[in-house]
Amino acid sequence: MDTSDTTTPKTHAQEIAEKRAALRDAIALEKAAQIDLDLDAILAAEVKYGPEQVAVLDLGYAKGSAVKVAVRAPDDFEMGCYRQFLKASRRESKVGEADATGAAIDMGRKCVVYPAFGTDLYRATIAAHAGVEVQLGTTAIGLSAGILEATGKDL
Repeated sequence: MDTSDTTTPKTHAQEIAEKRAALRDAIALEKAAQIDLDLDAILAAEVKYGPEQVAVLDLGYAKGSAVKVAVRAPDDFEMGCYRQFLKASRRESKVGEADATGAAIDMGRKCVVYPAFGTDLYRATIAAHAGVEVQLGTTAIGLSAGILEATGKDL
């Protein structure tokens, strides 16, 4: 009696589970490769600006976009432009409120170091992650506030 062919056939659910696991493994490899690229670029930014002048945001994986983005602290001129943007938007507002979101987006575009503003990778990252431009800007402003606080200057 031959019992070597007693394997039970896989259920549909088991087949789907295996396909999902294979997909997750493939995505994990793609994500790891993108993180390697991201970290190389971020290290270059930290060498250029100093590690305390650069902040990194972790994003979820989306094919063709960065997983990590980085922003540098704004300089005094950029902070002045930020304040002017807020003042101008407050004057133009019908209800007297400043456009803080617009100001943050403007700051993020000025201070993003990875992926570089205007590149295909930047556009893909912005498209894949709603709101990341605002996060970049508020993070840059936060870096500036921390630096100003440490040096005793006013924001």
